[in-house]
Amino acid sequence: FPKYYPAIIKLLAWHPRTLAEEVLPIIPAMVGPSSYAELFHTLLDLPLTAAFMEQYERPEEPHTDAQMMRLGLDRMSPPFKIVHQYIMRNQAGLGVCIWETRDEAQLSMIRVLWNSLPVTPRVSSVCKLVPRFLRVYFD
Repeated sequence: FPKYYPAIIKLLAWHPRTLAEEVLPIIPAMVGPSSYAELFHTLLDLPLTAAFMEQYERPEEPHTDAQMMRLGLDRMSPPFKIVHQYIMRNQAGLGVCIWETRDEAQLSMIRVLWNSLPVTPRVSSVCKLVPRFLRVYFD
């Protein structure tokens, strides 16, 4: 079960008001020796995941390359691809945690992403959930 928690966390990011009470009790089952650190980062990244999914994963609102380049985002750049893969992964333990690599290009890409992503009602709801989920995680 700890291997597939990223998919559940993405569902939570997309439906925070609906799924929070169902996902909260299963957080302890997601914690394991191999997933402990990665799950911690994933919970901290929950608002980023929600904002990223809203902005870049919606087929009905495609972003032009010109819009993205204006914001300093290049979908073809290796840092964007790595950050995208990390945020949108469905399985744990497959790639490198971007926070642990300390790669300046990837961290810079995250800063650019955060500056370009709007704070929507969904993102706001997710931000309010993170402390609750971290309390359960550490208990």
